Amino acid sequence: MTEPDPSPASAGERDDDAPARPAQAATKPPGPGTPRPAFAAAFPGDPELDRLVGLFEAGDYASVREGAPRLAKATDRDDVRRAARLLAARLDPDPVAKLLLGIAALLLAVLSGWYWTHSHTPPP
Repeated sequence: MTEPDPSPASAGERDDDAPARPAQAATKPPGPGTPRPAFAAAFPGDPELDRLVGLFEAGDYASVREGAPRLAKATDRDDVRRAARLLAARLDPDPVAKLLLGIAALLLAVLSGWYWTHSHTPPP
């Protein structure tokens, strides 16, 4: 009897020298019977839009960020254009999160400035 080869390639592990497969090749657009996410339920039927929604669901946001504006410019249908813009807008950061991050940065700057401008001698 021969013993199994314990090398990473035979164990099903990824070889570090092997190139990573692009996410687009692994992601297939949803078929006609596949349910869409709730936000995309009212989207019109369009093959390219369906592909972008499938990429969005798979987490390939870079491809969606690239493809949605391109689809919005290339299509003649207003409903597909609106849907592509809405899909691209879902990738933008939340305005409240940006505001809170700005407030936190401002608070850090004010407190750091106060700390550096006041003396640190212990009381007598």
